Amino acid sequence: MTLQQHAAFNRLLNQRVDETRRSEFRGSRIVYSHTKEIDHFYKIEGMRIRVTTEKDSGRIISVITKTKVADLNIYSPRTKLDIRITINEEKTLDKPDTDLIKPILERHKDRLSYKQDLWSFDLTQVVSPEQERGPVNPYALGPPKTTPAVTTHELEVEVARPEIWLAERAKVAANKPNHFHEITHIFLGNLRALAKRAI
Repeated sequence: MTLQQHAAFNRLLNQRVDETRRSEFRGSRIVYSHTKEIDHFYKIEGMRIRVTTEKDSGRIISVITKTKVADLNIYSPRTKLDIRITINEEKTLDKPDTDLIKPILERHKDRLSYKQDLWSFDLTQVVSPEQERGPVNPYALGPPKTTPAVTTHELEVEVARPEIWLAERAKVAANKPNHFHEITHIFLGNLRALAKRAI
């Protein structure tokens, strides 16, 4: 996503926040937050571990390992953006001893989050600083080879309360009354609506 698209979605979502704060609005209000975090990724005992900290204080927010379950890529020729649906399994871990370990990747995230009901609409600018590639050769001439800094912009719709969706899915399996298809329809509707509003 481009910086211009990021800015346009920022204006759109801020407008929705203002609308839900009006006295005549009937429904769930959108909760807005702005966070700045740093991700450090480590390879420890075959696991890729992500340690996320607050940028200003250095406080640890989370330590997880993530396993990708599936991707579904949806080509949308009539909109400016395509859609990717990703399912990940996340496991919370204790903080590993990283004092003597160099991270394999670092990311700086400037995130605007808009939460409403089950959903979190996240606009994120991600900066991956310049990093050395591979082990340093002490006998090589010149500066070490590096990967240049990269800045990307992302729009994600996350299930903020996955336990509710999973509980409804369990009701489907048990042939009980449920709202699973209704929730799924709302999720897909959010994705299509955002793709249509992209500039």
